[in-house]
Amino acid sequence: METTQSNPPTTEPAEFTDSERRVWRLALNVDAARQLHAIGVDLVNLGDGRVLLDLASDWLKLGMTLWVLCEEQADRLKVSEQAFGRLLDEPTLAKAAKALEGAIVNFTPPARRKTVKAIVRRVHDVLNKADDEGAAIADSDEALAMITKQLQAAADEAKKQLMAGG
Repeated sequence: METTQSNPPTTEPAEFTDSERRVWRLALNVDAARQLHAIGVDLVNLGDGRVLLDLASDWLKLGMTLWVLCEEQADRLKVSEQAFGRLLDEPTLAKAAKALEGAIVNFTPPARRKTVKAIVRRVHDVLNKADDEGAAIADSDEALAMITKQLQAAADEAKKQLMAGG
């Protein structure tokens, strides 16, 4: 007698809307994972979440990742890689990054999904903390003094070049 395992509840579709209100669906599969791995994006072995941190801080790499996942749809819509890139403004990239996280979770075997969701949450925690710390540093008196000093040096250099050339 053969036993079957019940299927886990279906996951939400991973999709985002571009700046022209076109909906793109992200479906990670073995072929896409292979293509992404070839460009240095390993979405299968998340490990410590470093790849997610890289994608969050490198919009170009995120755009390349999205192109791999959307290329077939783009071909059907006759959207070139360059035109696709122009559709990826900051609000679109933010939505696409969230959709990519969903695609990763959807591709993960059910037995590992809790772990992957926890990694995604921790990556967000790290990004938020880094942003808070960066803002605190940028708002400091030391940062103001450093920026003022660099601006003054640049102004002095420009003045020197103008005087030498004129």
